[in-house]
Amino acid sequence: MPVQDPSTSRAVLIAVDDYVPADALGPTPGVKENVERLSAVLADPELLGLSREHCTVLRNPPDAATVLDAVYESAAAATGAFILYVAGFTLAAPRHPDLYFGLAGSSESRLYRALRFPDVAAIVRETGRATDRIVILDYCYDGQVPPVHSTGPGALEAVPGASVLAATAKDAKSWVPSGQRTTAFTGALIRAAETGAADAGDALDL
Repeated sequence: MPVQDPSTSRAVLIAVDDYVPADALGPTPGVKENVERLSAVLADPELLGLSREHCTVLRNPPDAATVLDAVYESAAAATGAFILYVAGFTLAAPRHPDLYFGLAGSSESRLYRALRFPDVAAIVRETGRATDRIVILDYCYDGQVPPVHSTGPGALEAVPGASVLAATAKDAKSWVPSGQRTTAFTGALIRAAETGAADAGDALDL
C-alpha cells in the first residue's frame, strides 16, 4: 500500500545524458532508461500510484531555470510526498565548493550554465508542506573534486522529513553493469521497489 496519498504527492525526475562539450562526454548510458523505469514505478498503484500529470520528467533540460521552475511548482503543490531524482554528471572546480550538475553548454569553466545544487536544496527545504521530501542523486563526478562540498547533499540533513540517497561517495563513479540498461544505483532502487527485500516486511524505510 502507498505510504502517502498519491493525489497529494509529486515527483520531478531529471536526467542529463548528453551535454556540451560532447567530445568530452558522450551520452551517459542508462540515464534515459533510469527515468523511464522510475516513472513507471512511481505510477504503479501498488507503490505510490502517481498520476502522469503529477510526475514531471525533464530529460536534458536546456537550462537551470527550467529545472528550478519545475521543482518549485511540484514542491509547492505537494503535501504528501515530494520526490526529486537527478541523474547525470556533476562538475567540480577547486575554487567552487558547491555541487553542480552538468547541463547543456556547461563545463568547469562555465559553471554558470550548470544546475547549482544549493539552489535546488533551498527549494526543497523552504517550499511547500510535504510530509516526506526525498532527494535521490545518481551521478558521478567529472574532473577534479574539492575535498568537501560545503553545500552538497548534507544541506538537507536538518530538514524534518527529508531524506537524501546518493549513488556514490564524493570521489567515486556511478556505473552501468554489463548487460543492464540502468545504472547500478537506480537499478537497485527499482528492483527493491518492485520486488521488495527479504525480511523487510510490507514497506521499506529509506
